[in-house]
Amino acid sequence: MSFRSEVIRRPRSTEHRSGVDEPIGITIRLSQSSRPNLPAQVIRVPSSTVVIGRAQSCDLPLYDEQRLVSKRHAQVSLEGEQVVVTDLGSRNFTRLDGRLLEPEVPYRAMRNSTIVIGDFMLQAEPTYPRPSPGAEATVYGDLHRNPFLETGRELADVLLRLGELYDAEPADGRGEALREALQVALGDSSRDVVGALLRALEEGSRRG
Repeated sequence: MSFRSEVIRRPRSTEHRSGVDEPIGITIRLSQSSRPNLPAQVIRVPSSTVVIGRAQSCDLPLYDEQRLVSKRHAQVSLEGEQVVVTDLGSRNFTRLDGRLLEPEVPYRAMRNSTIVIGDFMLQAEPTYPRPSPGAEATVYGDLHRNPFLETGRELADVLLRLGELYDAEPADGRGEALREALQVALGDSSRDVVGALLRALEEGSRRG
């Protein structure tokens, strides 16, 4: 059983949530496997869609001497706060967390997922508005800043993917496979957390 980013089977709700800032663009960390000693570039694109390719007309043009990158290779976009990756029919394909993407099919990326395009490796996430310089200096700003918001978003993405993968797997053995994966990730001290999560997933699966 493998917990990886997979093709989108249903759209995620983009309904506005009161009190939560909506993304204003996409932030991409870009590096090259052939140049591991160079620091990754951080590129912020003020758009919900980023076309990546060799052509200079792309939102994120990649200089590629080996011509492994197509002129219009792939697209990274946002559906609400969810990062979605689509191969645009490239000649040398696009990989997401090691998986070869089918052309023109959108795939959901998880937090810290790696997109591979030719020699380039990318990580994408939503860009959120920064608070005004004086906002956090006020008592009101300090009282109303939620320190758990970003981590909560990440946890919601992970739980959503775990639930979808759990439902998609055959009932026989899926609980044990998930338990093993979580214990490897969280350590033996997480038995209570793993047990509670398995019970919640099984209950949700029965209701579905």
